Amino acid sequence: MPKQQPEQQPEQQDQHFLQQAIELAINSATQQGGPFGAVIVKPEKIS
Repeated sequence: MPKQQPEQQPEQQDQHFLQQAIELAINSATQQGGPFGAVIVKPEKIS
């Protein structure tokens, strides 16, 4: 389910979404996958 964020400054939103991608990459690397993570952000929420 997409996560919605409370209103934040654009830089804070970018940091949040970047952190989500990093967490996905770490998860993938620990599950025998490659160290890759990506999120698609549409109007201020992860799709």
